[in-house]
Amino acid sequence: MKVRKRNGLFPLKVNPLFVKIWCYFLSLLIPTLIIGLVYYVDFIDKLHRDFEEKLGLHLQSVAATVDINLGTIQAASQSLLDNQTVKRLLKPNSQLMIQERAELGLLIETLQSTNAVMGSLIDMVFTYIDGEKVYSPSGAENFNDFFAKSYRYKLYGAEAWRNKLQSGAMITLLPLSGVDSYAIPRTPVVPFVTTGLIKGSKAVVVANVSVSMVQRALLANNIFPATQFVVADANGSVIFQSPGLDIHTLESLMRRQDAIAPAGELQIDGDSYLASYTQSGVYGWKYYGFTPLTEFNRQASSLLDVIILICSMLMVVGFALSFIFTFRIYNPIKKIRDVLIAAEGESDLPNPGNPRNELTAIGDRVHQLKQLSEMYKSKLAIASQGQLEHSLLHLLQGGRIAHEADINRMLSSQFGFRSADYLCCTIYFEFKDKFYMDIQDVDRIVILSKLSKLVSGLLQEYVPNYAFEYSRHLYVCLLNVQDEEQLHLLNQALNNLMKTFQYDALFCIIHVGVGRSYNGLGALHKSYNEAMTALQNRDPKLDFQVIYAQTLEIKHRFYYAFADENKILNHLRRGDSEAAEESIRDVLRQNELRNVSHHNMHLLQGELYHTVLRYATERQKDYNELVTEEEHLLLCGITQPMANAAELKQELILRLCRQLSEHSVDPDSRVGSMIGSIIRYIEQNYGKDMYLETISQEINVSPKYVSRIFKEKTGMNLTDYISMYRIEKAKELLAQTTDSVNDVSMQVGIYSRATFQRLFKKYEGVSPNEFRKSLPDKQPELTDDIKTLQNR
Repeated sequence: MKVRKRNGLFPLKVNPLFVKIWCYFLSLLIPTLIIGLVYYVDFIDKLHRDFEEKLGLHLQSVAATVDINLGTIQAASQSLLDNQTVKRLLKPNSQLMIQERAELGLLIETLQSTNAVMGSLIDMVFTYIDGEKVYSPSGAENFNDFFAKSYRYKLYGAEAWRNKLQSGAMITLLPLSGVDSYAIPRTPVVPFVTTGLIKGSKAVVVANVSVSMVQRALLANNIFPATQFVVADANGSVIFQSPGLDIHTLESLMRRQDAIAPAGELQIDGDSYLASYTQSGVYGWKYYGFTPLTEFNRQASSLLDVIILICSMLMVVGFALSFIFTFRIYNPIKKIRDVLIAAEGESDLPNPGNPRNELTAIGDRVHQLKQLSEMYKSKLAIASQGQLEHSLLHLLQGGRIAHEADINRMLSSQFGFRSADYLCCTIYFEFKDKFYMDIQDVDRIVILSKLSKLVSGLLQEYVPNYAFEYSRHLYVCLLNVQDEEQLHLLNQALNNLMKTFQYDALFCIIHVGVGRSYNGLGALHKSYNEAMTALQNRDPKLDFQVIYAQTLEIKHRFYYAFADENKILNHLRRGDSEAAEESIRDVLRQNELRNVSHHNMHLLQGELYHTVLRYATERQKDYNELVTEEEHLLLCGITQPMANAAELKQELILRLCRQLSEHSVDPDSRVGSMIGSIIRYIEQNYGKDMYLETISQEINVSPKYVSRIFKEKTGMNLTDYISMYRIEKAKELLAQTTDSVNDVSMQVGIYSRATFQRLFKKYEGVSPNEFRKSLPDKQPELTDDIKTLQNR
């Protein structure tokens, strides 16, 4: 076949391969259509959910705003009743003295001030205490004249308001009512009625909530202009409705929306609505939103048009490009096939046989070349020292590698390892100031760069080994030790290492930790962990020291009780950073004395860090404000620890304590006095059966308030403090007397032996009998928590 051009001819041989390649390219356009369709369906679904969510969030925001406004009105009304001027001058008209009548202007000014405070939230506020006079910001008026002329409600006459003086309800929200003033219509209002006693007489304050306040809240952040709203009170009386909603449609929408709340689609008179609904949890008002579904369909239609346009353009461009690519690819493919077939006799690759077409032949040959390339690439990567160190680092961290057998072969062939028994040795160099002062920086760089080779060379004449730098100044040496004889040789090798560096004692300190021997690279992390644990037991007074893990009783779990965590948190909550730091040091010190493993010590420091972060969260402080991202990752154990990681982590945690102590808040004097009263009562009555109710009655406040304020100001529950104080007293009795555990339990007010045993174990970590056996014959000191609370 030939394709003719205007200015000449060029031959193009069309065969099945050409057509097949073109079809392959064209088939790539099919996913474009599928992706477009899937994207459209998925996006429409997400858009629909987002549509509903936005409508619901808007109604919830409106409900919250209106609740805040109503709460403001309620607080202002109550504040008016508590006002000293109102209490003094608001009396029944018959009881007013001449002097008090002369001062009624002050009462009017107070009403004007309250009216100004509530501002645009209300139409007007007024008050009365009898059926003769009504006091408003405009002045004092006759009761009947006020409700008949000055402020006439369409639904409520003067008699209805007079009856409010007999009502027992303190707060009432009446249904919406129209209002006019001297026959001039005003904005409809919702009367917010607040009652209270003033010198034995019932006083009524009425704040008329303006419907325009609700309308402003609804329209303030309205997403779709076509959305129509309805607001009803708790009894279903309509407070506000958007224009255009007739009464029958309104009732149908509200009835059906209540059934599918909080969101859904409705069909009303053949029209589809996306409806949303929420109800105030404070005042019970109901909020309805009805958005025509055409708003959603319009957005979806616009998206569909865009997707169709994009897919069409992609199809046209794809069709053209596929032809161009096919044309340009066909001839090179044929040439590549010819070259690969011609090279069969020159390589050791197997003959793939007779291919069906050029593509099959090229595919077979490329696949063979790829296999050969991967084989050489794998061998090259394993032979690389960098790859070896990377693999060993991964193993030290407890990870697994796929090519473990290749690592074994490399250690055997290049470093003389004769078995799969491995031992880890960690060598920590600490350079003195003289090293940095007397040796030039160029020479220091050379020395530091050759340390790993020097260490490996000194040990190599005794035992096969491979040494590399794990982190700054910390070197890990992998040794091939499988029996006692080789362990003896290792001891000689380490002694030789120490003797060699003793000549440089002015410049450096060397501590070596030696782990146990394990079979297989998979257990390498165990030996490394033991070596690091041994290293953390080094004596800082010695310049050269070797510590063997087998001489230590290593614990593979850390000790961090709930009582320890609670003590640190309570110190932080009191702002006592020194006590918190000492508690943290004590926890670390106790674990070090117990020879907790290196790995678990890092886990413990992570737990201490999370304890401090827990307090930071209580103070609404983000960790990004306190530590850098690098420090956070180190404390969480995500990044590879360095040689002095333990000291660095401890310093970071203590620094956090000092920073956070600045954010603790001391209770005010009144609350502090109350806390002191509670604590004194507990100290005087701890041997009795105490309840929250008895303590609240003693200080004349509610039980809920006692519990909440004690928790806020001391950082612990009241019941926890009572239990803690009783256990402290029990410790004194156990140390100073020979009374039985049961008698001690009864003396401190815990009448159940099982409960006493459980609480004692919780706060002290041991049973009462174990505590008595472990302590000398002296009175135990009270904990810092008890001392601090007593000082209050």
